[in-house]
Order: sequence, then structure tokens, then C-alpha cells
Amino acid sequence: MKRIGIDYDGTVANTSEVKAGWIREHLGMEIHPWKTDRTSCVPLIGLENYERMSQYVYEREGSLRAREVADSLDAIEELARHSKIFIVTRPSASPNSVVSAVASGKGARCLHRCLPLHRGKRP
Repeated sequence: MKRIGIDYDGTVANTSEVKAGWIREHLGMEIHPWKTDRTSCVPLIGLENYERMSQYVYEREGSLRAREVADSLDAIEELARHSKIFIVTRPSASPNSVVSAVASGKGARCLHRCLPLHRGKRP
């Protein structure tokens, strides 16, 4: 069976709005969601603040606030019929924090069926 890795941020979930909200709430700055990628955002808020924001966004609470990218879960469900699907996210996120948050049911109707949770083990 084929294995497919799918990026979480921007492919499965739109974390840009969550990032912009964190920046507004914690730093008092207004940054457009489309400027919250690392390359654009670090010069605006600094590396330390970006790392703090990322810890929140990619942990369970922040992940649950992210909206599904339109039609992404339908596409993943279709791919899962013929392949093992793995969600890929930033290395510093806690193991399975993003996947378990998405799989908990916050609009993610198929991920709990099609994503193996490996809890730090290689598949």
C-alpha cells in the first residue's frame, strides 16, 4: 500500500487566522493572515515571539481553532481508500498533538479513520 504524507498547515487546516489572532491578542499587533508564514512574520514580530506563537498554534488548543481547508478532508478520505495517509507538521510540535486535535472531531470527519497515530514510532 502506498504511503502519502500531507502537510497540516495550509493543506488540512488554515492556521493563518489562528496565528493572526494570537499576534493580535498577545502582541497587540495587526498582521494579515497571509503574512503569518515564518519568512514573512519573523521580521515583523521577532523569532522568539514567532516560536511562542507556533507553540500555541500547533498544540491541541490552537489546532482545534483552525478551520478546515475547503474540501481537504474529502480529498484525504478519497486518498485513504488506496493509501496510508500521514499528516506532517512542524518537528517541534508535541508528538501527535496536531493529529489528535484534528482527529478529535472538530470538523474532521475522516481523519480518525484514515490516519494511523504512531505516538513517536515510525510506521
